[in-house]
Amino acid sequence: MRGRRLRLLAAALICVSGCRNDISYPPPPQRAKITHHMSAVIGMAGTRPDQLWGSIVSGVLPAAPDADWRWVGTHPEFRFKIDRSLHWKLAVGITAARVALAQVGPQHATFRINGQVAGSATLDREGRFDFEFPADPASLARAYPQTVSMDFDPCITQAPNPPLCVLLHSVGFVQDEP
Repeated sequence: MRGRRLRLLAAALICVSGCRNDISYPPPPQRAKITHHMSAVIGMAGTRPDQLWGSIVSGVLPAAPDADWRWVGTHPEFRFKIDRSLHWKLAVGITAARVALAQVGPQHATFRINGQVAGSATLDREGRFDFEFPADPASLARAYPQTVSMDFDPCITQAPNPPLCVLLHSVGFVQDEP
C-alpha cells in the first residue's frame, strides 16, 4: 500500500511540475528574404509559343521539328501584356546563322519597345547572342499591350519566300532589380 501511495505521489508531482506558466519557446529559424523576379518571355520551341500575356504578331516563320528557334524576317513583331509598374528589361536570344553571314555579311539589329529604340547590335560572327536592354518606363507607358519589334539588315532574300535574317530563340521581358 505504501508503494502505491508513493507512485500516486510521484505521478501527482510529475503532473504538477509540468504545469508551469513561464513556458517559453525559442523563435523559429529565420529565412533570408527571397525575391521572385517575374518574366514574360516567349520561347520559340514547339508549334504554338503564344501565351496569354504574349504573342507573335508577324515576321516569324514556323518552327523546325525539335528546334528551340525560328527563322525571323526583316521586321518581326510581338505583343506583351506586362505590369507597367515594375522595372523591366527587354530580353532577346538570337543566333546569327553561318549561312546568313556567309551570304550577306555582318547584320545590324535594332530592338524597339512601342516604337522607341531600346538597343541595337551588330552581328558580325556566327553564334548565339543574349541581349538585355533596359525598358524605359516612358516607352512601356506609350501603349498597352506593349509591342516589341526588331529590324534586321541585310538578310537572305529568297523570292517568292520571305527573307531569312536570324534564328530567334526567345523574346520578352524580365523584371529588372527593384
